Amino acid sequence: MSTIDPIAEFIQGQLNEVRVVSGEREFNRNETIYHLDDPADHIFYILSGSVKITRVSDDGKEKIISIHRAGEIFGELCFCEVDDRRSDQAVAMEATRVLAIRVHDFLGMLRENPKALLDMLSLFCKRLSQAQQQIETLAFDNTTRRLARVLLKSSSDSGLERLRLTHEELAQMVGTSREIITTIMNQFRDEGLIDYRRSEVSPRIDKLRQFLVTA
Repeated sequence: MSTIDPIAEFIQGQLNEVRVVSGEREFNRNETIYHLDDPADHIFYILSGSVKITRVSDDGKEKIISIHRAGEIFGELCFCEVDDRRSDQAVAMEATRVLAIRVHDFLGMLRENPKALLDMLSLFCKRLSQAQQQIETLAFDNTTRRLARVLLKSSSDSGLERLRLTHEELAQMVGTSREIITTIMNQFRDEGLIDYRRSEVSPRIDKLRQFLVTA
């Protein structure tokens, strides 16, 4: 099962106060919540739906950096951005509602709660570790192993047995084409590593882990 992020848990505990200093926003599927180079002046808490954080290369290829679901936060790198501008973009993966919390107001809440400040530092360290793992995976793993890792991580992060991810979204997470993902997914299904139909994927966790050990 997934674990609640301590900062998201802090926001949940202060939800009434957070609503006073934040605005609720609604987004449709594939609607952009913030763009690259937008002012990095808000942190977001997801009330419902899901959001992908992406970066786009110079040649227009999109890479999914992370996926966040209801009860989680995103946009926290607003505290680290150069020139207070976004270095990524956030896109709704389905109908989504979020609370947009101004950085100034959120910092005020953190100053009154030393534990939350430490939790925020811990969150940044976790994000840095995840980024390092992504770099190592891209550098040393082939596409098949990268897909296996993405499926395992997505299952662990979400706590869901069935993942609603299209082949295009998986391709953006792995860093390859949709056609290659389709080929590997068929291979995984034939080998009993996953079950899938349309955009629902059910990873067989133990078998995928064993695959990574022996592949």
